[in-house]
Amino acid sequence: MTALEHELREHTERYEASGWQLAPLLTYVSSDGEMRQHPPKGWTTATGPVALHDERGVLAQGLACVLGPSGAVDIDLDHETACRLAPKFLRRTPTFGRLGRVTHYVYATESMPH
Repeated sequence: MTALEHELREHTERYEASGWQLAPLLTYVSSDGEMRQHPPKGWTTATGPVALHDERGVLAQGLACVLGPSGAVDIDLDHETACRLAPKFLRRTPTFGRLGRVTHYVYATESMPH
């Protein structure tokens, strides 16, 4: 087992124990040169532990939380003005983004496990 595979398995077990539904992420560089991630082709939201390898044996390079079933919601900020104003209007919460910008705010719903 590689170090990446070990780390992914460790995180997967912890998140799944919290009740989160996960999707594996494959990483690639798009035609415009930007790094992108998406679940493998044919991935489904079937229940049970997330498979860290696709049908070709390619190891996922990250994990995503499937928001609806996991009880989380994501506020996606698609415009620069929204990114600038969000900290003034949205309460503190885990955030993520890319290229050094916060573009997503994640909030728990009542059904999200704690």
